[in-house]
Amino acid sequence: MSVRKRDGKFEVNYKGNDKGEKILLKDYDKLLDELEENSDAPTYLQEKFSISEEFLTTVQDRFEGKFDVVFLDYLGATSEKRAKVLESLVKRRLNGQAMVATTFNLASRVNHQRSSGLKVAEIPDTIFYNAWNIFGNNGFEVVDHVFDGSILPRGKDYQDGTDRMGFQAYFVKQTKEDGGQK
Repeated sequence: MSVRKRDGKFEVNYKGNDKGEKILLKDYDKLLDELEENSDAPTYLQEKFSISEEFLTTVQDRFEGKFDVVFLDYLGATSEKRAKVLESLVKRRLNGQAMVATTFNLASRVNHQRSSGLKVAEIPDTIFYNAWNIFGNNGFEVVDHVFDGSILPRGKDYQDGTDRMGFQAYFVKQTKEDGGQK
């Protein structure tokens, strides 16, 4: 399965069968919610979401564990899709206390202002505040953001083999019993 943005909407694409299928990401989230509530209604869910039995079986067989530590190693440009990944992770896959770290590219050749609307200097703060809001909107509080033992509001910049990169880490704690919104 993969996620992509098409015509301004995110889709989940499944290519496990001969024809390939897709479902809007918001509908995929609803499907997951319904499976959590009632996993014994596959025919009903196939009809409701217009998906094949194979697609539904793949969704039912997905990994459902939760993580204490997550590292998102992003080498490319910032994107709305990456924010959606973080949001899905926070909503469904973080334990009550977790550490989430991310890298992101700070090279102007990768993050063109015309495509993202951001100047390179704005990227660390934008990522930081977007992540902060995603955590908060989904039942988590950022209790610390640390790098090398010191508190840094924006993280740490470094040079990899080719590009200038950014690093941010967040220590989060669940504030709502259910882990956020559904």
